[in-house]
Amino acid sequence: MEYVVNCTRKDIKNLPDNLPRNIHRLDLSFNSLGNSSFKNLELYGNDLMSLSIASNNVTIINTDILSSLTHLEELDLTGNLLDYIDDRLFLALNLRKLSGISAKMFHHSAFWKLVSLEDLSVIFEQELISVKSIPRDIFKGQLSLKFATLQNIEDIPPLDLPVQLDNLDMSGSNVFRVSPDIFMNLNNLRELNLSNSSLSSLESESFIGLSSLSDLDLSRNKIVTLPNKLFEACRYTLDYLDLKFALSDFIAL
Repeated sequence: MEYVVNCTRKDIKNLPDNLPRNIHRLDLSFNSLGNSSFKNLELYGNDLMSLSIASNNVTIINTDILSSLTHLEELDLTGNLLDYIDDRLFLALNLRKLSGISAKMFHHSAFWKLVSLEDLSVIFEQELISVKSIPRDIFKGQLSLKFATLQNIEDIPPLDLPVQLDNLDMSGSNVFRVSPDIFMNLNNLRELNLSNSSLSSLESESFIGLSSLSDLDLSRNKIVTLPNKLFEACRYTLDYLDLKFALSDFIAL
């Protein structure tokens, strides 16, 4: 039986030390924790499996305290902007799901040790992080990653995405164009969401590596040209294609 404690929107400024020690899921979202000490998290480290500190104005997380949560599988940091994510922050964790992580700067091996990670959501702050500052090999070692959400990307950088990826969501970004090398090695990808991402240019080989793609969302874009061999790689697998509000006086080539 899971022990769940919901402390969301309680105007908490310091992490309580009087909660039951055998908590499995703890929701501290939408409070005012800021960079106050998270030391009391160590009290719940033996059983805690899921933790949300979303929207708490957190900019720094103590690595040693986070490392004490040896059973943690899910961590939600949505709505916080960390100063820096180094290569030690998640070193001792065995996370399966990491949500809403955002930082001014990422170490190139920030996620390398999360070999059991299955679901990752990263929010890039466009005003603070340029395309060139996102390390190409930031997802190296992600042998279990199946679901990835990359939000607020300013154009798609050349990233070495995991070949076993099943679902990729880049919606709501400023992608503009999709060059042939972006998805080249993602032959296991089944779902791709590029909706509402200012997409205007597609090449005939933009999706050349997506031989397993079944679900493609290109809605709410400004696509001008639609090459006639665009879907050649996935012509036998594509079941769903969303082009709603996607075409801007397009030309079929």
